[in-house]
Amino acid sequence: MKLLFIRHAEAAELDTWPGDDMDRPLTRDGVKTARAMCRLLASRGIAADILFTSEALRARQTAECFRKIARRTKATCLLNPGCTRDDVIQLVSDNPRARLIAVAGHEPDFSTIIAALIGAPRAHIKLKKGACALIDLDDQLRGELCWLIPPAPAKKGIHG
Repeated sequence: MKLLFIRHAEAAELDTWPGDDMDRPLTRDGVKTARAMCRLLASRGIAADILFTSEALRARQTAECFRKIARRTKATCLLNPGCTRDDVIQLVSDNPRARLIAVAGHEPDFSTIIAALIGAPRAHIKLKKGACALIDLDDQLRGELCWLIPPAPAKKGIHG
């Protein structure tokens, strides 16, 4: 099974956002970045059986940009800020027939989870806003990092 980690794209700044953190939306550039990344993944034949997303608005909006590469999308509190490796493993365990599960969520959670899955808990992995990483999991839920794609600049798009 493969796991595609998608960090939410650029959102309104927490220190200037007047509402609840869970309600912070993507910026215009954030939407452009997420759409550009989705186009890149689609052009490479990446298709998820299911895309799980945090309940935070910015993650749900990012997931919405990725709908064309996922058969279905579902928001879950398991991916809200503060999620753990065990939360992601629960999603994997609940979907044993899935070949690729995508998860849209937050930092620093995802970098910590990726490092734990690949057996390198001290690895310095950081998913920037709008970045993606693909992990290949074996039957013992040990992972191998296949790739990490940095976010596309919103104004320039993705090349190559």
